[in-house]
Parts: sequence; structure tokens; C-alpha cells
Amino acid sequence: MNFKTLILLSLILLGGICTGCDRFLDVQPKDQYTEKQLLATPGGYYTAMNGLYNNLTSNSLYGKNLSYELIDVISKRYAPLAKSTYLTSLNSWGYAEENVSKALESTWATAYTTILNCNVILENLATQQGILSPAETNLMKGELLALRAFLHFDMLRLFGPIYKEDPSAPSIPYNESVKIMNLPLLSADSIVHNKIMRDLDEAEKLLAKDPVIPEGPMASALEDENEVYLRYRQLRMNYYAVLALKARVYLYAGEKDKALQAAYKLLKDKTVSEWFPPVDPNKLLANNVDPDRVFSTEVLMGIYMKKRGDIYTYSFDAENAGNNFLQPRNSFVDGNLFAGETQDYRYQSQWAQATSIGVTGHIFTKYKAIQDGDAKLFYSSFMPLIRLSEMYYIAAECEPKVSDGNSWLNQIRTLRGLPEITITDENELMSKLRIEYLREFWGEGQIFFMYKRLFVNILNTENGHNTSTYGASAARYVPPHAGQRNRKPLKQHIMKTKKILYLFLLPLIFTACETKDIPVYTSDDAALYFQRTASYIWGSTTVTYSNSTEFTFAGAAAEKNSVTYSAEVRTMGNVTDYDRPFKVEIDKEMSTGIQGVHFDTNLDTLKIKAGKSNAYVRITFYRTPDLLDSTLTVVLHLIENEHFNARIDEYKKTNQWNSSSENLDGTRYTFKFNEQYSEPTYWSWFGEGFLGPWTPQKYIVVNSVMGWTVNDWSQAGQAGAKVSYGRLGFAAKAVRNYLQEQADNDTPVKDKDGSYMQLADGYTVDYSRYE
Repeated sequence: MNFKTLILLSLILLGGICTGCDRFLDVQPKDQYTEKQLLATPGGYYTAMNGLYNNLTSNSLYGKNLSYELIDVISKRYAPLAKSTYLTSLNSWGYAEENVSKALESTWATAYTTILNCNVILENLATQQGILSPAETNLMKGELLALRAFLHFDMLRLFGPIYKEDPSAPSIPYNESVKIMNLPLLSADSIVHNKIMRDLDEAEKLLAKDPVIPEGPMASALEDENEVYLRYRQLRMNYYAVLALKARVYLYAGEKDKALQAAYKLLKDKTVSEWFPPVDPNKLLANNVDPDRVFSTEVLMGIYMKKRGDIYTYSFDAENAGNNFLQPRNSFVDGNLFAGETQDYRYQSQWAQATSIGVTGHIFTKYKAIQDGDAKLFYSSFMPLIRLSEMYYIAAECEPKVSDGNSWLNQIRTLRGLPEITITDENELMSKLRIEYLREFWGEGQIFFMYKRLFVNILNTENGHNTSTYGASAARYVPPHAGQRNRKPLKQHIMKTKKILYLFLLPLIFTACETKDIPVYTSDDAALYFQRTASYIWGSTTVTYSNSTEFTFAGAAAEKNSVTYSAEVRTMGNVTDYDRPFKVEIDKEMSTGIQGVHFDTNLDTLKIKAGKSNAYVRITFYRTPDLLDSTLTVVLHLIENEHFNARIDEYKKTNQWNSSSENLDGTRYTFKFNEQYSEPTYWSWFGEGFLGPWTPQKYIVVNSVMGWTVNDWSQAGQAGAKVSYGRLGFAAKAVRNYLQEQADNDTPVKDKDGSYMQLADGYTVDYSRYE
């Protein structure tokens, strides 16, 4: 097994931990995994990407070292610990101390291993055509290039020289290869302009059709597997995150004009403010049950941390953190950080007065668990990496006129519940911006990078460790990276990581099944089964499966009269070098939908193509009137032929071998579909006086005429909402005019009961010619 295959296998395992014992259905027998087989299906690519993003959550990267602990400690955020630990050495910038050195080396190695993973997937995208659609390929390539740039940039910011002082100094390697080789240290300037910006420029082009642009973050689940990987865009390196990252890089390089223009792209785009609205104080400050302390609606890109609450428990909760308890010095939060401005939403939601015995001052609560037993709230397991608020700070710093910078600062202050201030001096503006960085990015890793970029002292009023001022110096702001410390080239560190990774994976694979007999497929013939991966939470090692899809036309645009979904057919046995037809029939006894009326499909040309281990059965479903009143089903049934048997009539619903979940039938796949609506509360409260009694048909007509959606009704009455009391009268007139026009053209619109559609008194339609 070559190294690239090992890397890819590790990603598959991280994304689904080899999908458990029962997932042996998908595993090539006799250790015949190759790199091409691992990425032979769209699902293989997306599972590998899932594992890649999961790497970002490791303690070595943004799950700890580059968020709330190591990097915040060296920016002097926390008071001295009660007992000496490696954090004590870290607090005094003791980079040579053994445990500190190991932590830094782990961050370096994990970052470059993840970068190598990016390169492996990029290479396969370039050489394996036809597995993903062109749109999917562009989206994935854009994400990978941006991730590669993102990780290199943070390694440059952490381990690189003081760019402001010497941009030509040797810094870090930039790895664009899948080969294990010695790489030279490039100058910081070359890394920024010849490598990072090149990758980000290309990523921006490739992500120009990112679904985040027309649809927003889409932080909710979707039944169709073909679309689910396009959702949760805040957990992906999306188009808007790339724009923000470019602004961040330009600011680092001191190119303020370019940084400002990059920030403008986000700040002056009304769509961005719509998709990433400011946190709602009404839902934050008066909410003690499930407050969104991370202000997730404003985050352009972040990571999924399943046990985010453990960060608070084991680092910021005095009763549980023990020797690792992190807390700013007493009186710092009230006296310096939020001096005189305790109405700040960040103070009120992310800090709390200590109540434990022997502990005074404030404790940091941004990552405290919320009461979310059903795990339905997206932000309960979300940690930020790139915020929209950073663009306000970049604009404030980069505007040529102090007054314009003051304006951007006041905009973010207003969003945090603070009054506007007047600043006329550039030094005062920068002083205020530094405090803003401390308030906004505590626990997110950006504070140290701010001090190092500006190469300024950590003032006593900004120092959470003690009341001293610490001078800026390379010895404090430039940790030696692994190659400098041990005189080992990058190749040796990746090879070391390879060995550790391999040793880690072996016991993981085998011990996962040690208490259960494994039903390994050993026959020489091939088998088919239906299976859809139904996991929607990025970063989770648990995978669930389904043999059905449910969807609704409710909320779809009026002109959308059909939709195509697919059922994935997977195979067991060896991949062949020739096409193999397979057979599927409609189970008419179990189906209520009628072919030619409710759906259409071509079942005569189905095949598993040469070199492939899966295929898709596609069905087009039609939007018919009877869907308003009933849910229809279409059931596919696999039939044996000369190439495949279809005997897998039972498999587990999850990859967890000890799960007691229901079993699924692999020989059948069920689609359920309808167009059923429920009356919006706002209609019953206010709409009836203008639009008349609610019916599904009338609801569709109103939305079609006004361009409204189901989501618009759910947000009705809120600030800036499309549906508001003031617009209901206008809507009633517009719908009445439409209905009258239809009636005058001999195409009157009828309601559910067969009567001609009417609105409320004062907006009636004249149907006298039909009476």
C-alpha cells in the first residue's frame, strides 16, 4: 500500500471510521484497495473531504492549539496557573521546553499532513474524469486550494518571521506535491504573493458558483444525498470565506489598499448581510437555555466540534479544569477589557462572574455547552475560524481617512450594543481596534496574530496575564518550527507522521470489531444493494444509512414542475474492466405513484460502468395537484441477473457495530413525495384580513405572484422581512389583479373546494360572468 493510498484511507476512516464492521459490504476483498478505488465514487470523494475537514478539529490545529489554548496563552490572555504545567513555560514563551516543543511540532506536522491530503485529492480530481460533475469538481477543487492556502498562511503567521520587519526572510515550505520530498524554506514575501494569493485567486474563480451565493449557509439537513454535500457551507471553505481570507492575507502583507477592496466585496454586498446577519440580542441576552454565544450567524467559516462543551468544562470551568484552568487576572475583564462598556453583548454573553470557591474575577463562557438535548441547533457544536466582523476591522484599519475608519468601527460597535464614538487620531483608532480584537476573537486564535502582524507591545491594559507591559520581539513572537528546532526537513516530519498514522489506524481497524464475528463477504460472484449515506454532521465518525428518500415540492418556485432524484446502487466483489448491466423494476404493489403521471424513469440502460463500484437510478418526479392532499410512494426493486445477485435483504442502519438500530432492506429503495403546506402563523394573525381564509392553493398563488417563499413567511414581521403587515394590502391588490386577469381571459383560478378563488372583503374578484 503506497503512502498516498494510506493517506486517503486515513481520510476515509476519519470521515467514517472505515464505516464499521457492517460496512464490509463496500470494502474490496483481500486488501485490494488502491488509490483509484478509494476515490472511485462521488461518495468516496465526499467522505475523504469530510475526513479532511475533520483534521482541522484536531487538538493540534483549531480544536485547541490554534484557537483557545496554545496561541492564546502566548498572547498573554491568562493569569499564571496554580501549578506548573507546560502552559507555564508557554506563558513565558519557553518554546524550547520539551512539552511546548512537542505541541508546536504536532501543530506543524498535522498542518502539513492535512496539506498533503489536499494535494492527493487535487491530483485525483485532475486525473480521474467523470466521477464528479464539472460543477462538483470546480467546487471541490476551489475548497481544496483555499484550504491549502489557509493552512500554509497560518503556519506562516505562527512560525514565519516578523513580516513587517523582514518580508524577505526565510519562512516555511509551500507543499504543492503528493510526493514525500525535502522542500526549501521560501521567503515570506514569496509565500504570500507567489503561492497563497495564487491559490486563493484560483479558488475564488472556481467557487464563483458556490451554492452559498444564491442559497446562503444552508445550515440544515436535506434528504437528497446528491445535494447534502452542498449544504452546511459555513463548515466548508466557501466563496465568501475565500474573499475574507484574501483580505486577511493582504492586511498581513501590509497592502492596505488591496485589503480594503477585498473587505469591501463583503461589506458592500447586501446578499452577504442577508445570509450572515448580525446576532439578534433578543435571542441572545434573555436566553439562558440555548444562547448562541459564538454569534454563529456572522461566521463565514468554522469547524464542527461535537463536544465543544468539553472545552469549557476542562479549560474554563474552575470546578473541573484542575491544573489547566484558564482565566484572565482578577479585575482584567471589568477593569480593562470592557472598561465602562459592560453593556457590550460579548461581555454579557461570553463572560460570567466566577462562583467557585476560591475563584474570583470572570470566567470565559463562549464555548460553554447549551441545553440542546436533540442536537438540532447548528451553533451548539460550531467554532468560528473566519468572521464577517473581521472585515469591519480591516476596513477600519485600512481606510485612508481616520473618519472613514471611525465609521466602520462604529458600525461594529452598534452591532455589539455600544454607542458610537468619535475618533480623530490614527493612534487612538488603532488602540480601539486592538481592544476590539481582544473582545471579538478571544478563544479563536486571532489575537496573537494581530500582535505579531503589527509588531507592537502587549500593553499592561491589554495583558490578561499580569499588569506588566511586554515588549515586541522576535524571540517572543516567532516560535521555531519543527525543521528549525530539530534540523529535520519537512520530508522526515511527514514520514514520521506517516508511521504514527499507520500505527494508529491498525488497532483502530481491528479493535473496532473485536467483540463481534465479522460477516465478511467471500463469494466470487458480485452482489448489489441500495444504500444512501444519511450522515449530515461534518466531523462525526458515526455514519448512518438509509434506503429511502423523502421530499416535498412545498416551498419550491411556482415554475418548478419537476425534480430528479436518484437512488445509489452499490456493489460487493471485485471491480471489473467492462460494463455490467443490472436490473431494477418498479414494485407496483408497494408503489402508489403512477408512472407517466407522477414520475418517469428509464430502467433499460442501467449499468455498473467499467472500473466503478456504484451507479445511480434516476427518477424524475412531477408536481401534480393530488400531492397537495396525499403523500405518494415509488418503490424500486433490485432483480438478479447474470452479473449480480440481489440477496442483501438486511443490513444495519449505522456503522456502529454495537448499535441496536433497525435493519434496512438492501433490495428495495423507497421515494416518498408530496406538496403539503401548513398555514403560517402570520397569515392566521394578520393575513386573513387581506387575503381571506388560508388554503394550500391560495398560498401557492400568493407566493407565486409576490415572489415569496415558505421561509419568508416563517420570518414574517421581523425587521427587513419580505412579508410584513404593511405589505399585506399591497399583496392583496397584486393577487386580486392577477386573479381578475385570469378570470377575464377565461382561465379563472379555482380553490381547493372547486369554488373560484377569492380574497378578503375589499379585494374581491368579479366572477359574475361565470355565474
